[in-house]
Amino acid sequence: MLYTVAIRYKSETISKGVISIKLQVKILISTLLLIILVFMATSGVILMESRALAKKQAIELTESIARENSYKVAEIFNNAIFTAKNIGNTLESIREGGEADRMEVIDLIKHYLDQHPEYHGIWTAWEENAFDGDDTSYKNTQYHDASGRFLPYLYRSGEQIGFEILEGYNEEGRGDYYLIPIREGKQVIMEPEIIDQESRLLLIRLGVPVIDGNKAVGVVGIDIVTDEIQKIISQIHLYDTGFGRIFSNKGLVVAHKEISRVGDIAGELQQGTEEEIRKNRESIEEGLAYSGFSYSIVEKQDAFKATVPIFIGETDTPWALGTVVMENEMYKEANQAMKMVLVVVLVGTIILAAIIWWISKYATSPIIFASAMTRKLADLDINIEIEEKHLSRKDELGDLARDFRILSANLKDILENIMSVSGDLNQSSISLSNAAGEVAMGSEEVAKTLDEVARSTSEQAGEIERGSVMTSQIDKIIEETIRHIEKLRSFSEEVNSLAEQGNKSVDDLIQNAASSSQAVETIEQGIVSTDESVKEIAKSSKMINSIAEQTSLLALNAAIEAARAGEAGRGFSVVAEEIRKLAEESSSFTNEIDNIIRELLEKSGETVESTKILVDAIENQNASSYDTEEKFNGIAQAIKTIIAGSDQLRLLGQSTGDNKDSLVDMIQNLSAIGEENAAAAEEVSATSEEQAASIQEVARASQELSKLSEELNKLISRFKI
Repeated sequence: MLYTVAIRYKSETISKGVISIKLQVKILISTLLLIILVFMATSGVILMESRALAKKQAIELTESIARENSYKVAEIFNNAIFTAKNIGNTLESIREGGEADRMEVIDLIKHYLDQHPEYHGIWTAWEENAFDGDDTSYKNTQYHDASGRFLPYLYRSGEQIGFEILEGYNEEGRGDYYLIPIREGKQVIMEPEIIDQESRLLLIRLGVPVIDGNKAVGVVGIDIVTDEIQKIISQIHLYDTGFGRIFSNKGLVVAHKEISRVGDIAGELQQGTEEEIRKNRESIEEGLAYSGFSYSIVEKQDAFKATVPIFIGETDTPWALGTVVMENEMYKEANQAMKMVLVVVLVGTIILAAIIWWISKYATSPIIFASAMTRKLADLDINIEIEEKHLSRKDELGDLARDFRILSANLKDILENIMSVSGDLNQSSISLSNAAGEVAMGSEEVAKTLDEVARSTSEQAGEIERGSVMTSQIDKIIEETIRHIEKLRSFSEEVNSLAEQGNKSVDDLIQNAASSSQAVETIEQGIVSTDESVKEIAKSSKMINSIAEQTSLLALNAAIEAARAGEAGRGFSVVAEEIRKLAEESSSFTNEIDNIIRELLEKSGETVESTKILVDAIENQNASSYDTEEKFNGIAQAIKTIIAGSDQLRLLGQSTGDNKDSLVDMIQNLSAIGEENAAAAEEVSATSEEQAASIQEVARASQELSKLSEELNKLISRFKI
């Protein structure tokens, strides 16, 4: 241990020249790092919370503006549908009045066009002769086609009102504005069509059915251009560059901030995965709101898009209005707030660094003093002189100075005592080493003698152990034989049990066969009885057929007599005809009954034959069952004989085992005695060897103690007392 202390002292003496960072700087750096980490974590939380709040506000704003403007757009369409319904109700009233005037309808449409400048055109179309039943009078005239159907379409042409007849109204797809209301009796809004490529102005056609009872007989429609809708979209402003847009049910852009996008497919139905595009398309077509981040084709960057449905009247093809906000604009205010936070953090860090530097300087002055004192002790210099200014202080530094002075005095006393004791210890260790050498020689002689005794005792115990092993092997053979006999008896009992169960199953089989035979005889009797009943039914059927033929003849005679009676017998003729039809139906039914009866007779004959075969099979089964029962009885008797023999073998094995146990006990007693003698000899030998080893260890320890005392004297001489 003293040698280790000396090595540590040398290594610490060499390391004193290594330059280390001052404690004050370490405190400053570690504290600042902790504060900066706290500030960074706090700033990160603030940034995430502010961005999350900004995102939430942006989403709520975009969805709110989308819903608000969707109501405005829906109002335009719903007003048009309401107007069309009013026109349709008026036209229906004109029809029901019985004095339908087609020119009056034209004047009515012109009146509505004058009252609603927001409509591009108003039209109506009617099924053939549905309006006034007089289409043939209007063939190829104004507002009519070649068939005379009433198909007027009045529209704005500058300051004037133009007119023409509707075209393609009977063509699938092109004429759905007419065909869907007529066929399905429901309102319709068509996909928009571009009517001005330069301004990207679209025409939207709505149709409302005119219902007479439960059937649509005509359609009234209104055409709207998208200028008013485009104005609504142009007034949507979100953040710096956010905007709105409107989609048709098929995803066609109807209104957009960028006019060039009008008439194209919506970006959500072009960009993204196939699954995203499919979900967006289904949401628009089914009138579902959806939102999320995706790429903006116009702004060429990621944006948040919120889309809400526009439900138009009673149509089943809702449109959609969407709002778009650029992702970077959503977080603009949050990013600015974060910059302010970072500036505050930087200024606060500089101020805290100055405060920490002053505090650490004051706090480390006692540590610096203690470091100087411990450095002198590390140099083995216990002549410590402490200035009075440190001793007179009333704080922890004063306590530390006074403790170092007491430590120096105590170390001096301890070192002087160690030097005195070390000399005495050196002399005692030399004497102890000599005595241990003499005792070790005597212990070696005793150990040799004990080894001889232990060796002979161990050989004797080995011979006894081999006899015990052979006896144990005989024991195992006897036990194995008894175990096999037990297994044989167990197997025999199981086979006997199975034989008894088999015998019981055969008895049950015989009883069941007897029951089956009785049931088959009952079935055969029932079939014969049924056969007789069927024959009786056949006779009744023939009788009914004969009656039907006579009824038919009577009906024929009645019809002849009615014809002779002329106008007076017309009613009787109708009754006779009905009687004849009933007679023919009765004859037809009796024929069907005859066919069914023939099939029943054939099936019952086959069933009787099958029951006879089944009876024979049951009798053969009974004969086999009796034979099987006799064989099971023979097996049971043989197994009982085997069980009796196995019991005798088991008793013989147990008797042999009892005699074997006595022999095993004797050998085991001898083996135990031999083992005890060998163990005692080995224990005495081991004890003597341990004693000799201990004596040698004492000798080595005394020599080591002598060396340590010399080393201790050398180390003490290093101290400056």
